[in-house]
Amino acid sequence: MTAELAAISLGSNMGDRFANVHAGVDGLRRVAGVRVISVSRLIATLPVRVHRDVDPGGEYVNGAALIETALMPEALLRELHAIERAAGRDRQKQPHAGPRVLDLDLLVCGHHIVNTAEVRVPHPGLASRAFVLEPLAEIAPDLMVPGLNATIAELWARLIASDAGAPA
Repeated sequence: MTAELAAISLGSNMGDRFANVHAGVDGLRRVAGVRVISVSRLIATLPVRVHRDVDPGGEYVNGAALIETALMPEALLRELHAIERAAGRDRQKQPHAGPRVLDLDLLVCGHHIVNTAEVRVPHPGLASRAFVLEPLAEIAPDLMVPGLNATIAELWARLIASDAGAPA
């Protein structure tokens, strides 16, 4: 596979949130087959309650990274999960929507569209999450999202126009 652009969301709402996200970016830089091209500024966001029985914890720090990679989406996602584990996140024991020391989500990976039990690319929540689109629009506005036939800037503009992405 030739190198393609991929977008990763970055987040933390436990401990030293900024240090956790920076450690995640450092972890990306150490992955063979990955080159970090750009990292957005970090923004503070309120947690999104995904499930009524799970407390999402406190305020998040979120950002995004644009990388170039020769890895297939499945392999890249395994690397992201390894970086999270090294930071102290245990996806097996922690609730899906609960607080997290580090959250690295694969948003877009080249032209790939994958929908398996392990991997969903593009990320299914990408177009509806301001905390993902805002930092990603800063560093990759022209990145095309396969399957949605829109750029990140277009998705961000749509979300702003719908007021769905506006803070409460």
